[in-house]
Amino acid sequence: MRSIQTHIFCVSPFSSPGNVLRSAPTKDDQKTGARLTETRQRLFSDRCLYLGSRAVRDKVEWLRVGSCDKLIWKPEAPFELADLAIVGNISDEDFFFTADAGWRPGAMFAPSLEDSRASASLGAPDVALFAADFPEALENIRYLQNVVAPGTTSCRGPFTGPDEAPRVKIRHIFFEVCSMYSFCFTEYHQPILGPEFQIDNWPAYSKEGQAAVERMARLGTHKVIPLPAYDMHGDLINPRFYRARLQGALVELHFSLTHWRIGSKKESSKVDVFVAELDYLRVLVPPKPTPVTPRKRKVSAVDPTPSPSPSKRSRMSSPAGPCLGSPVKKVVRK
Repeated sequence: MRSIQTHIFCVSPFSSPGNVLRSAPTKDDQKTGARLTETRQRLFSDRCLYLGSRAVRDKVEWLRVGSCDKLIWKPEAPFELADLAIVGNISDEDFFFTADAGWRPGAMFAPSLEDSRASASLGAPDVALFAADFPEALENIRYLQNVVAPGTTSCRGPFTGPDEAPRVKIRHIFFEVCSMYSFCFTEYHQPILGPEFQIDNWPAYSKEGQAAVERMARLGTHKVIPLPAYDMHGDLINPRFYRARLQGALVELHFSLTHWRIGSKKESSKVDVFVAELDYLRVLVPPKPTPVTPRKRKVSAVDPTPSPSPSKRSRMSSPAGPCLGSPVKKVVRK
């Protein structure tokens, strides 16, 4: 996997598609705009496989590896997986980049938590600077699909969502089986990451999920691979905050692409399956703040406002006092 040597990221944009600036940009806006521009320039450099550029087509090729095809850098010996880059907003829909991948008992393709696959989808960016690149990115993915599966009539992935607004589905596997070459207990006692990223402290959001995590930790059968997702400051995101920090965020995302042709021996019944596997993710613009749901209004059968005392009621009935019901005339006795 190609390592990323230089990272120049932005904090937030000061414009978005279809929006018109109504006031002059502030210093922070200008700084943000410069960082966004610098990020885009880096992505268009020769050392990046940015899907927003058609030049990506000449930098990669498919290589047959066992029963699947892997997209690799061209030419590389030994081969190196191509880390395709794209910028977009992580969709609110189909968001399963939570620590337990949204797993629930009885899932058809994941009978146990360790079999689950976390996923999320990337939609068009809401920042004007990158918005024009997204349609080009989709076209480049379709081009790469057609190279390895020309004329296919049955294709699954990596696209999802409606045809008029397609999104790119990205996958990540949290749990990896420990083997004789991967000693889970040794890695735990000499951790590279903090304790919040270890399987002993890994969160799950159902009783069954938590029990599965505890079992894997106790038996040492699996190790956990956190999302390679970093916030605007470059810090690895805590798994308890995946949804809060990622859902709706504008991100720079790198992924590898794999192709399988599956089905029966009959060629006409086979399906071309494409999977985009997450390599790296950096938040460029955090999610927009979620409005707090207003407190539910309740109607009481009895007036909840306490009745004032007689002397206080007398003062409150004057024109200068608070308005609580109809004013009562004050009778002065001679």
